Parts: sequence; C-alpha cells; structure tokens
Amino acid sequence: ELPPWLGNMTNIVYCDLSSNQFSGTIPVELGNLNKVQSLYLSDNQLIGHIPPALGNLLNVRRLYLFKNQLTGNIPPELGNLINVLQLILAENELTGSIPTSLGNLSNLEELTIYSNQLTGNIPSELGNLSKLTQLFLKLMERSLLVQVLPTPRPRPRRLNRRRRRINLRQCILRIALLMYFMENQNGLTP
Repeated sequence: ELPPWLGNMTNIVYCDLSSNQFSGTIPVELGNLNKVQSLYLSDNQLIGHIPPALGNLLNVRRLYLFKNQLTGNIPPELGNLINVLQLILAENELTGSIPTSLGNLSNLEELTIYSNQLTGNIPSELGNLSKLTQLFLKLMERSLLVQVLPTPRPRPRRLNRRRRRINLRQCILRIALLMYFMENQNGLTP
C-alpha cells in the first residue's frame, strides 16, 4: 500500500511510483505535495476513488493514474490543476461524466481518459483547452480519439494596421468536438 506519510515529503518535485504493484487506496495526504511537478502512480493495483485533495497539487505538470482499478467520479477538483500538461486517467473503472471543470486546465496538452465507464456528454468547456494536442476518451460505446498535430502558425496579415492571429489548434479541436456531437445526435458512431 501507499503509505500516508508520503504526504509529509512536501519538498519532493518528482515522484514515480508506477509499476510497483501497490494496492489499496491513494492516500489523501498526497494532496500535501505542493511542490510536486510529476506524480506517476500508474500501472499498480490501486482501488477506490481519486482523492479530491489531488486538486491541491497546483504545481503538478504530469499526473498519471492510468492502469489501476480506480472507481467513482473524476473529482471536479482536478480542474484546479492550473499547471498540468498531461492528465492521464485511462484504463480504470471510473464512472459518471467528465467534469466541466476540466475546461479550466488552460495549460493542458494531453487528456487521456479512455477505457473507463464514463457516461454523458463531452463538456463543451473542453473546447476552451487551447493548448490541447491529444484527446483520448471513450464514453461507453462512443469513442473520440483526436490528435491535434502541431500546425505552423500563419504569418499575421495586416488589416488596417492591426494584426490578427488565428489559433489553428483550437479551431481543429472545436471542429473535431462539433463533428463528434453531430454524429452522436444522429445515432452515428465516429
């Protein structure tokens, strides 16, 4: 089991406990690791809910919880992880819907939540994730796997001495989400 005293190691920046056959629940005390930038708990046998206290990890850039047996909802508090680049929750037994608060993760580049038992709709707030380049999710029988490839930025054109910039990544993601919604409203699967 993961010992709760790990939460007392508040100066830790990198914590890789993946592939160690840990069992039991994720200690709530891990939410005290306020300097951690990378937390890898993947490929273990962890059970129970994702502690909402993990939403306190404001410096975390990579949070890997995939390939465990975690259950329950994705805590909305994970939407507080303002510096997270990668949030990987795949291959668990998570249920419920995707929290709209994940749309607050302005630095998020990869969201991976496939192979769970998630239901409901994809929140439109995910369209706000302008830095997102990879989105892998599955809501029961509906799948959406999108990889937004880096695109060269067009040179700004001068229009009346003003510069206009186009965020192509955000446009591609919004188009992919729109196509997904349209296909599922008509009973089609992407």
